[in-house]
Amino acid sequence: GPSPCKVIELEAPHRLAFSWDTSGWIVTFELNETADGNTEFTLIHSGWGDPEETVSKAGEKQADVRNRMNGGWENIVN
Repeated sequence: GPSPCKVIELEAPHRLAFSWDTSGWIVTFELNETADGNTEFTLIHSGWGDPEETVSKAGEKQADVRNRMNGGWENIVN
């Protein structure tokens, strides 16, 4: 379903952060050049609430949603 997002930080070309959905989540992408000239990519998904709090949109606890998303991010990035 729809997930409203808003760019909240931009440091081109190294960092982009945006709010994602309405649960307080922040997704950050970081790009850094390594010593051998390659690019290192880091994805940070933060803004999680109390693990026992229910995410209203999902109807599940924060901890359960976070665990599922960790696997999703891993599959998307790798």
